[in-house]
Amino acid sequence: MENLAKLKEEMYNTDLLIETLKWKSHDYDDYLNYRDTPDFENRWFVAKNDIAPVVKSYGLMLDDINEISEIAFNEVYNITLNSDLAAYVSDDFELIAKNFISGQRNDFLNNMWSIYKSGELPR
Repeated sequence: MENLAKLKEEMYNTDLLIETLKWKSHDYDDYLNYRDTPDFENRWFVAKNDIAPVVKSYGLMLDDINEISEIAFNEVYNITLNSDLAAYVSDDFELIAKNFISGQRNDFLNNMWSIYKSGELPR
């Protein structure tokens, strides 16, 4: 629970998603196409499957995970008006939250979190 609180605090205190999405000239369609490539998609699904067994034991934290996912979706949608991008980022933050409660054991998700914190969209 403490790890999820830390994640929420970092999302709020750093205006993380606003910083990541602030570029006016950002080509979100190009980014969405990249996210659909086998290279990225396979790494994302491997990470999802890697942490799934660990997360099952944290069923009581689903409300917190859903809240983080919802925050991400709403912020991205409000900034970009792009529901597809908002859905991808929301899914990322759901996995990042699950990785937090699993002890940040997945390197791909740790890297994804670092990229978001640096103000970029993960690639």
